[in-house]
Amino acid sequence: MVKAMTLGLALGLAAATARAEEAAAPAAAEEETKVLTFLRENRPEMAHHLEGAKRERPDEYRRHIGEMAKMVGNPEMREVFLKTSGAEAKVHKAAEAVRRAEGAEKDRLTKELEAALGDQFDAKLAQQELQVKKMTEEIGKLKARIEARRAKKAQLVKKRLADMTGEGDGMDW
Repeated sequence: MVKAMTLGLALGLAAATARAEEAAAPAAAEEETKVLTFLRENRPEMAHHLEGAKRERPDEYRRHIGEMAKMVGNPEMREVFLKTSGAEAKVHKAAEAVRRAEGAEKDRLTKELEAALGDQFDAKLAQQELQVKKMTEEIGKLKARIEARRAKKAQLVKKRLADMTGEGDGMDW
């Protein structure tokens, strides 16, 4: 009897999980499309790299798609991403040019690289400032939840006591 109940629960959980995965599949496919479209339009080299990862490292690909979907859905994060990734690409290109150049051309390109590094630095600072802003918002929300729970302490303790002593209604589940 217990084995049958356990099996029934396991099958029920498996079915619920499968339904959740089926429901999540269109959302994941939609996220993937949005991310790849954004990258193809704005950073084609990154789109190409990500598409290669899809074939060779699917777990890494899904992780990157999930992370980038958050960015694509947030205008502020998109802007910072474009600045940061653009500055990074410019720095790499300028550094490569400096390594290949000689003489006066190398001096000129070194100055361009220095300017590009300054832009990259500013872009990374903007990214960090955005992270601090988001963290500050999350901290504010967490503080509000803590205060709300603190205000309801007596009520929550009584409810937990009733649940633990079997006197509660058990309707929370």
